[in-house]
Amino acid sequence: TQLPLKLSTQNYSTWHAQITPLLRGHNLMGYVAGTISPPPSLIEEEGRSIANPDYEFWECQDQLILAAIIASVSFSVMNTIADAKTSAEAWNKLQVAFANKSATRILSLREKLSRTKRDSRPVAEYLQLVKSIAEELSLCGSPVNDVDLVVHVLGGIGSEFRDIAAAIHARDSVISFDELQDKLLAHKLYLKQIDHNFDPTPVTSNHVRKGNSSRPPYQSRQGNYSKPSTQFQSNGFQLSENSSSFGTNASRHQSSVPSSHHRNSSTQPKVQCQFCDKYGHHVKKCFRARDYFRDLFSQSPQAHHSTTNSNSDSQWLLDTGASHHITNDLRNLSLHAPYDGNDELHLTDG
Repeated sequence: TQLPLKLSTQNYSTWHAQITPLLRGHNLMGYVAGTISPPPSLIEEEGRSIANPDYEFWECQDQLILAAIIASVSFSVMNTIADAKTSAEAWNKLQVAFANKSATRILSLREKLSRTKRDSRPVAEYLQLVKSIAEELSLCGSPVNDVDLVVHVLGGIGSEFRDIAAAIHARDSVISFDELQDKLLAHKLYLKQIDHNFDPTPVTSNHVRKGNSSRPPYQSRQGNYSKPSTQFQSNGFQLSENSSSFGTNASRHQSSVPSSHHRNSSTQPKVQCQFCDKYGHHVKKCFRARDYFRDLFSQSPQAHHSTTNSNSDSQWLLDTGASHHITNDLRNLSLHAPYDGNDELHLTDG
C-alpha cells in the first residue's frame, strides 16, 4: 500500500501513527516488532535437508513489509535503512534515529519546544509544529500534558492573540489542546473578517455661523477674478461654496475628507491647482490664492461683522451626522472640546 505521507526528519510521530494501524490491520506488526521470529530455513525430511516452506512464507511477508517501509520514507531518510535486510532491522533503525529514548534527545526536544514561536507562520502550521514535537516526546517516553502544551502555545502565539490568551488564563477550568486549537483558528478567522470589513469613517465637520454676510466679488490687483464656483480643497478638507439654509439665520457648510486619489497627489501624472485649475503647482503655491486670502483677511473689521456677531438663539439645529462640529458660539453645543489634530480648515465667504 502506498502511504500518502512519507517519513522525513520532522514528522516521525505522524508517520508512525500512519503506518502502525496499517501493519496491525494486516496482522503484520509482529514482523517489525520481532515477535514473529523467522522459522528455520531448512528442515529434515526422510533423512535429508530441504527448504522449509514456512520460512519461505515468512521471508516473503517480511520482504514485502521492508519494501513498504522503504517506499514510505523520503530520500533524505533512505540512507538510514538502505542496508537493512529485514523489516525488523529497518524498523529498529528508524526508532533509534527518530524516537531515541535517551536523555539527550528528550532534552533536545524539550528545548526545541520551548524555543518554538509562531513568528510569520500560519496559525495551523504553528499548532501542528508544536503538536508534532509533543508527539515525539511522547514516543521518547516523556509526554507533555495539555497544561504545559497550552502554556507553550500561548507563549509563542504572538501579541495578535493576547486578548484570547488573557481570557484563557482567566478560565477556572483547564482548556485542552484540541479546544485551544479550535479557539485560535476561529479567532484568526474573526480577525481576518474584521480586517476585510473595516471601513474607516471619514472625518466630517459641520460649521454653524450666526447671521448672514455678503461680500463683493474678489478683485485682485490684476483685475477681477472670480473664485472657483465648484469646490475648494486645502489641507485635507473639502469645502462647498453652495450652502443650504435651515432654521432662522443658520447656514451649514459640510466638509469631508477627500478620497485617496486627492490625498495622494504624488500618484497623479500631473499636479493641478484646485484654486485656479491650472496645472503645474499646488494650491499652496498658487499666487492667485495667496493674493485672494491676503486681501480677504486684510479687510476692515466691518466685513467680518456678520460672521462674528452672535446672539443667543434658542432654536435647535438638525443633527447632520457629522463627526466634528465647528461653531463660533459654544452655546450652540451642549458638549464641546477643542480640536488638537494636525488638520486645518480654510473657510471661504460664500
